[in-house]
Amino acid sequence: MKTASLPSHFQAFYQKYPDKEFDFLINTIVLLNIFLIQPHTMRYVIAFLLPWLSLMFQGKIGAGILCLILQITIIGWIPATIWAVTSLNRMYADRRTEAVIAAMRNQNR
Repeated sequence: MKTASLPSHFQAFYQKYPDKEFDFLINTIVLLNIFLIQPHTMRYVIAFLLPWLSLMFQGKIGAGILCLILQITIIGWIPATIWAVTSLNRMYADRRTEAVIAAMRNQNR
């Protein structure tokens, strides 16, 4: 395993114990590090794997239940995933718009 892609404290650990098989643990830690640094990534993974859960995390309980019914069928999985991802994109766009409006209001004061 290449240690260049690891954070420095993991590189030191990996170099200290090179004979141990920590590849699974280190890969898991690196993935968790990515998800903690970029929480949007984790939301998109959830939207892809469990679209109904993504909608419920956004506070859309009715849509989440309907999406779960869609997801039960294999054919409905694709529309459910598209629905969850577009809903997630809309949520992030609304947050950006609210931040711009708040900045404009603070600038005018």
